[in-house]
Amino acid sequence: MPQIDEQSDEGLLAQYQSQSTTSPTAFCVGCLIVQVGCVVGVFFLGPLRGLGLLLGVIAILLCLEWSNRRAMVNSPIAHKLFERGYATSLRFEYLQKRIAGFVESGYGASYVIAMKGCALPHGGSISIYAVIDSQQMSTEFQIDRRNTTLDQELTSHLVSAIESFLGDPRTANRFPVHDGFPCDICVGSVARNVVASAVCNLCDPVQSLPVLELCRHLQELAEPLCDEGSTMLVASCDKFGNIDIRKM
Repeated sequence: MPQIDEQSDEGLLAQYQSQSTTSPTAFCVGCLIVQVGCVVGVFFLGPLRGLGLLLGVIAILLCLEWSNRRAMVNSPIAHKLFERGYATSLRFEYLQKRIAGFVESGYGASYVIAMKGCALPHGGSISIYAVIDSQQMSTEFQIDRRNTTLDQELTSHLVSAIESFLGDPRTANRFPVHDGFPCDICVGSVARNVVASAVCNLCDPVQSLPVLELCRHLQELAEPLCDEGSTMLVASCDKFGNIDIRKM
């Protein structure tokens, strides 16, 4: 196999995606192991010991999955893809670590943001990575591998939303409604020497939390960069049974 530096972007992306997701075969094998463990435990060890064996098998499988996720955060392939400008293709946990490293090292940018969200129940996703220079009032903005530079006015509005969130970094509820558009966001500020992460749902009926306002603002900035015909249909239902269907 060629060295990482010699591989194409497409080849590295394929390797990264195959390593960072649980394959159907691995999932089926895991389910089979759990079932066999249950049968063996009940028939040979008795109900109580069988239950203990089953829980132990599940714990081992969960530990293996956790270990795989941790390995992907420190993957050389992830580092190389980031260097080549594929930040939005990487796991959110990896981007969190990169942002924390930028803040700790006094990275030249004023703010760095990563946001990932998914449209439920019909599918679709959004991945944003932005580097903001508040002195030059410009933003390098990447959405799903597309890049643009935000002008001074758009950057100014974005900085205001960021500062509002950093002043009140409370997290929202990932699922205040059924389905909707759950999001993860991480913001790093070099001047404040702080990294703040939160979750929210863009279909949350609560309008006042800064994290919701920031994520909605980022989603609006991303809309012009999305492909034509890539509009996502998002549906949500609150606790009172009110159904909301919108395009994003």
